[in-house]
Amino acid sequence: MLRIKMEPMPTSSYSGRVKQIPGRWTHSGVKQDCDILVIMLSGECDFSFPDLGVVRHMKKNEATIIRAGNYYKGSCERECEYYFFHIPVLTEYVSEADAIKAIGRADDFMNSVQHNCYIHAPTVSDCLFMDEITDVSNIMKKLTSLFAKCDIELSKRDVNRMLRLDICLCEILSLISEESMRRLTTSSTYPSALDRILTYINEHYTEPMTLESLSDHFGLSKQYMIRLFRTHLGTTVTHFINDLKLSHAPELLTGTPLNVNEIAAYLGFSSSGYFSRLFKAKYSVSPTKFV
Repeated sequence: MLRIKMEPMPTSSYSGRVKQIPGRWTHSGVKQDCDILVIMLSGECDFSFPDLGVVRHMKKNEATIIRAGNYYKGSCERECEYYFFHIPVLTEYVSEADAIKAIGRADDFMNSVQHNCYIHAPTVSDCLFMDEITDVSNIMKKLTSLFAKCDIELSKRDVNRMLRLDICLCEILSLISEESMRRLTTSSTYPSALDRILTYINEHYTEPMTLESLSDHFGLSKQYMIRLFRTHLGTTVTHFINDLKLSHAPELLTGTPLNVNEIAAYLGFSSSGYFSRLFKAKYSVSPTKFV
């Protein structure tokens, strides 16, 4: 398992999407003085490390870090595509036991809610942990959205664009780390029923979704679901779903050709008027003036 240092905040010196074609890899072998985060978008490929006698086979929806100073070669039998980031040396190998000890149990750091304000829990650590190869299938939708944000930031010319890119990189690393650590977690912060509901919402939030439809889908009473969200998240089911949908809206408004009506439909809102009211309440500006 890899330990990823997060202080100071990781930065990227080079990033983007790459398509590789069989027999025409972009380099015949290279050794970099930085770590390289790679997330496979399609196809399969092999990263071989001749000096170590190791071949790392990567498939779609998998992530890995190629550590600085390791000479490696890439190859594929069919066309593949991946997103990558060159970042300063961040990693070192640690045991799973050390990783579990470092992060502690998540439920020891629960947030408290008072009058709709959050008392922030202390930072668990100054690092993240990641498997050598991590399956990111469950979070690929979120990662794809963040890759799109990175592309948008790189196309801009304002002074803070690289800062926003690096913030996206940190979020990407955090999401991948959470997937790696999931299999090592001995207990959940939330009841298992709420865990299942949250996973489902995150995977289907662009679809029309209500308290009633979730109650039917999971075979749980509406009263029980209301109590779960109020007790553990300090919010309502409807507000949680809408807030997740709205968090995706700014990127769609600035990074796609979709208009307000199309975005409202894509995010599963019942009408563009309802979407616009919620958007203005959250961002203090209408979606038509946000662009």
